[in-house]
Amino acid sequence: MRFLLSQTLPSLFPLITLSVMLTGCNSDSASHLDKLKIRKLVLPSGVEIKTYIAKSHQEQKKGLSGVLPQDFSDKEAMLFPMDRMRARQFWMPNTHFNLDIIYLNKDMYVLEIHRNLAHFPKDGPDHLIPRSKTVFSQHVLELKASSPYAQEIQPGMILKFKD
Repeated sequence: MRFLLSQTLPSLFPLITLSVMLTGCNSDSASHLDKLKIRKLVLPSGVEIKTYIAKSHQEQKKGLSGVLPQDFSDKEAMLFPMDRMRARQFWMPNTHFNLDIIYLNKDMYVLEIHRNLAHFPKDGPDHLIPRSKTVFSQHVLELKASSPYAQEIQPGMILKFKD
């Protein structure tokens, strides 16, 4: 038995290594979403949107980078809460789907929307990565551009959290 195992194990090592690597890659795109706080954001129509809250600098820097389309549904959003109003611009390195970028004030009043910002599914030279327009706002909300909820949100609306 010892002889058989010593000859079989080395030949299985590449297969085991590849399996572990692939498992890590498949779960990586959604794994950072699983660590975020989730709240329900309510539209004026009463629709509730599952919203990931990217609060820390690290969470905000990661954003939706690396998240695959199947790991973020049309019924989900990501909120980037900030501490004050200032000029904000978002960019899209390593994204795999187009986004609507929604700019909000401190009261969650929709100031402006940048619709259908192009995805950029790889890292590249900074000047090639699509960027949103710059808007003076406090918070930013991202939804898939294909989301019917994104299309429902319009400037002038006030969004609320379900308590």
